[in-house]
Amino acid sequence: MLRFMSLNLNYRVPKHGKWKARRTLIADAVRQADVDVVALQAVERVDGCGQAAELAALLGYEHVTFVAAMKGKTATRGSAFIARRQLADLAVHRLNHLGNHEDGDRRIVLKTGIETAVGHVDLYNAHFSWVQTQALNNARETVAFRTPGPSLLCGDLNSAPDSAAVETLRRAGWTDVWASLRPNDPGWTFESDRPTQRIDYVLASPELYPRIQSIERVAAAGDGIRLSDHLGLVVTLNDRPP
Repeated sequence: MLRFMSLNLNYRVPKHGKWKARRTLIADAVRQADVDVVALQAVERVDGCGQAAELAALLGYEHVTFVAAMKGKTATRGSAFIARRQLADLAVHRLNHLGNHEDGDRRIVLKTGIETAVGHVDLYNAHFSWVQTQALNNARETVAFRTPGPSLLCGDLNSAPDSAAVETLRRAGWTDVWASLRPNDPGWTFESDRPTQRIDYVLASPELYPRIQSIERVAAAGDGIRLSDHLGLVVTLNDRPP
């Protein structure tokens, strides 16, 4: 079995608690879920100290990839993979920014891969805009960025299940794993303390979907800290040969 996790860290925003305490909480949640690969969105690096690298060190994960989407005066922000297994070479697609709307953030989609007992699986880590015209464009670019073959797309899509952005991904062949496996559960992921929206996803290609065994949310909090304003998602893949 392989287990993959997706989590938007929401950087070092103070309302989630001090980062030093948060990172321990997050690492414990990853460890408890026995995850092989974690796709992180809204990751921050300040003065050479990166959230992804710090989490990997706590977990003993040797493989860390962080890619900046935005570089400011004091912080670099982007997305990352951390893994306890070797990942394939990284590809990066920098999403176009349409402009003329409130979301000024630059965003990216990362692509890597992992070798399994049943072959290679591509992993996409996406972080879309919360402005729906921009999110739709993000989805279209992600579809164009995709290469054929078994794949998982995970991340914060900032869009409802009935949105044009998510529908674009479904029409491209990806299955919304939560909606398919747990149709009677709304699966809300945001905001984490009292979630009322599902904006975080794992989607599977037609070749891979039959091997998906389960999907669950991940939440942890205590003493004024929480993982993030997002709940994490963990999906289990059966990688045993038939």
